[in-house]
Amino acid sequence: MAYLRVRPYRHWSLQLLLVWVLTSSVFSVLGAEDLPAYPGADLVETQNSGDVIRNQIILSSLKKIRNVLEPDRAIIVQGRRRSRTYYVPDVLDIEDVIEHYRNSANQGNETLFTCQGRSCGSSNYWANTVFKNSILYGPEQFQYYWVGLNRQTHQYQLIYMGRRGTRKIYVHHEVIAATTQDPKLVDPELAEKISSLATSVLFVSLLLNLCLILMPSPCCCLGRCRHLLMKRPAWQS
Repeated sequence: MAYLRVRPYRHWSLQLLLVWVLTSSVFSVLGAEDLPAYPGADLVETQNSGDVIRNQIILSSLKKIRNVLEPDRAIIVQGRRRSRTYYVPDVLDIEDVIEHYRNSANQGNETLFTCQGRSCGSSNYWANTVFKNSILYGPEQFQYYWVGLNRQTHQYQLIYMGRRGTRKIYVHHEVIAATTQDPKLVDPELAEKISSLATSVLFVSLLLNLCLILMPSPCCCLGRCRHLLMKRPAWQS
């Protein structure tokens, strides 16, 4: 009767493979953990998108574009988003809270952008336009923003905190579990140039059609169009 014998090296290979898979799984789970809240912080609000949605992640300070405050750089990420807003009692120095999140953020996350104080721009914009939570609004010198990415889990984490005029500190924490690995770059300046070019093309097209209707000769039409374009108002150029 023949017996099936498993060679020792194969047995150990299977054990090593199993250990590697389990270890990788453990580290993946640990890497996917959210940043811990500041000790003693009170949870005041939580939201969960549930479905996959388009999420804009700002990766710059704010600048004026067409006299409107907008980020200089941002990306669009498809994924599920959840957020929590905390109140930090018995703490008056926001630097202590910032230091806590800075230390936590270094664990497995790559910093994509960070700013602090007035360099972040308008606190009103961050609170009401970006995060749509007026409780985060406060003096611009007492704000902090950080964006990080765990490239193993494709998970983005955002921290925005501010100290209000009443000296109360609030922290907003968002986690976006990306479903795609290729975020789309948003460039406001490029969008403005494309919009301006489209307006110019439309203007010339309408002008040519009008000339062809009013003037039977194509040469006269082109000459007249050239004359009108030279007199075109500066705001349309």
